[in-house]
Amino acid sequence: MSLLIDNGYGDTFICDLARIERLGNNRRLIFTVPCIDGVRDEKTVVAKLIVPAEVMADLALMIGADAASIPDERRLATLPTRVAN
Repeated sequence: MSLLIDNGYGDTFICDLARIERLGNNRRLIFTVPCIDGVRDEKTVVAKLIVPAEVMADLALMIGADAASIPDERRLATLPTRVAN
């Protein structure tokens, strides 16, 4: 594994991957959280991450491997209610 350098950016909590946009050979991943007032059915964009398209397959493999490490009972508990039911 290569050395990772932390540039001091804070962590950002996200709830959903709202959209993937094509930008030539790159993809923009747009992440959101629900609107905090709870009145409107809106989401607030909290992060936009641009990655090379060829990295998407590696991301999918890494996410899949991580999800497989979660016990079934915990995996179900982490699903949004609309998906779990």
